[in-house]
Amino acid sequence: MAAMDNLTAGADNLLLDSMGVGPNQRMLVVEEPDDCTLFEKRFADFIVQRAGFHGVTSVRRSPALIADPGDFPRDILQMMQEVDHTLFLSRLGDYCRFTDLEAPCSKTICYVRSLDMLGSAFAGTCNRLFHSLLERFESELFAAREWRIRCPLGTDIKGGFAWDKESEGEFSMNLFPVTTFRPAPCGTADGRVALSRWLMPGGAPKVDNAYLMLDETIVAEVSDGELTGFAGPIESVRAANDHYDHVAGTLGINRNRIHSWHAGMNPFTRFDGDLATDRGLAEWEAISFASPRYLHMHTCGDVPPGEISWSMFNPTVQVDGQTLWQDGQFLWLQRPDIRPMLDGTPGALALLETSADIGVGR
Repeated sequence: MAAMDNLTAGADNLLLDSMGVGPNQRMLVVEEPDDCTLFEKRFADFIVQRAGFHGVTSVRRSPALIADPGDFPRDILQMMQEVDHTLFLSRLGDYCRFTDLEAPCSKTICYVRSLDMLGSAFAGTCNRLFHSLLERFESELFAAREWRIRCPLGTDIKGGFAWDKESEGEFSMNLFPVTTFRPAPCGTADGRVALSRWLMPGGAPKVDNAYLMLDETIVAEVSDGELTGFAGPIESVRAANDHYDHVAGTLGINRNRIHSWHAGMNPFTRFDGDLATDRGLAEWEAISFASPRYLHMHTCGDVPPGEISWSMFNPTVQVDGQTLWQDGQFLWLQRPDIRPMLDGTPGALALLETSADIGVGR
């Protein structure tokens, strides 16, 4: 287990710097049901204990996970009206990250799941710095004209930054730590995307057999923001088409829509579990999107995050001709006008080091 000083620093980074808790306030902690083990119970206990140290009274609830954000538990929403802060130590928060939960309290989704993660640089690096970097980065994207994405398996796709609606695709809650940016639109996307390993849900699984494991790499052809077909080994192409038909047909949604994309911004994101197990895959998809080594697209459906996610590993991304990610490294942080933002913050220069391993090569 991490040293106590590091655990305390990580907890305070969450509670004080990210959530802004204070004395005599109330915090609702939404946890996963007892039969789910993605979040460590002792981690939640530590956060509640540390909040108490800061004069915060915690109320803990463990509602069932849901498939549709529209089914968010009414009793939890009512409790959110009566507290100052709500902290999601549950996938329930992530599943509703694009849903406006009408409550006056602060709302935070925590992607730290264990004491080991809490004591690491992933949780301990200054949250205020990360938010400053995120605000600077998003302001540049909002002013940009075009993007291009490539990957070692042959992905080559490009499109324009057509931000149609100011709020579309915007996160409805605070994310801790900073993981990624508001999804970039794909309405004008054209090109090819190499797909390997799997097709997985964009959020909570809403259909049976929501995951499709890919034994071979296939290529998705995209034109003007629409999936036009798959190319590659016959059986894998048939399986991909059947999967899209199944998901879109069951839910009655736009089968071929390519909605948006984003890549990870947090080089400290790490995964060292076993991807060959169901638990390992669940742990991987719960955190991998934060890594610069991973980029994903939201597809199948007209609202984010879509129902089928496309995975790309070690991407290279250019915006207006400038390379921001290269082979899974977030180069934007190394830019001469960005690096001074890191100076003076303990541990921040480690952001310039090679992105941590997430267990997937290509």
